[in-house]
Amino acid sequence: MEASASSKIPIGYKFHPTDEELIHYLSCKANEEPLPCQGVVNDVFDLYSKEPSELFEGSEEKILYFFTKLKKKHEKGSRINRVTRIGNWKGQDKAKDIKDGGTGNAEGEERVIGMKRNFTYYVKSDPKKSGWSMTEYNLGGTNLKRAKIKDYVISQIKRQKQTEKEKEDAMEVAATGMQPPAEACNAIIEAIKPEVSVMRHKVTEPMVLQPEDCNDWLNDFAKTISPESRRNTREY
Repeated sequence: MEASASSKIPIGYKFHPTDEELIHYLSCKANEEPLPCQGVVNDVFDLYSKEPSELFEGSEEKILYFFTKLKKKHEKGSRINRVTRIGNWKGQDKAKDIKDGGTGNAEGEERVIGMKRNFTYYVKSDPKKSGWSMTEYNLGGTNLKRAKIKDYVISQIKRQKQTEKEKEDAMEVAATGMQPPAEACNAIIEAIKPEVSVMRHKVTEPMVLQPEDCNDWLNDFAKTISPESRRNTREY
């Protein structure tokens, strides 16, 4: 579970920060200063080493916030690597400035304090949107210049919305007693073990599939496999 259980927000309250407030949290983190509230923004050393569903494991929240450090694709380059094991986060727009509203100086002029950019998560084997979305917050302006650690960001990730097809699959599971898609996929893989070709997907080592990997082909595939064939057949 990535979501922290140590939040000090009083019962009955929710963490619903503005863009400017998130930049304040990020500035505190980047300068190794105490955070306004502990546990509401989770620390993840490498956000992109995990799939979105793993980040939400054990949490019922629809939105979670994470501190992470950006990694470059190449040491001397400027492009950021946002590729996960089975997918990647693709930018949906250009970075937008976040301003302080003129409260940070005597002249009352708005200053850029940070930036934000929106991303959508795609599974490599499926060109359709997965439903997971992320807004990435970076320091900017004088905040970035004075930061001790400049590669920290805050990632706001929204939980995947259930599609109509997934709702239909869930209703079928409830009606027939079948396992949920991801569990069923993994049960099949566990039964037939490595070196099996499953619908042109070569499995070379034990793996865990997410529901978004299974929904497109599980139902048709599962119906063709009997318990005996799972034990005795190595390639389908």
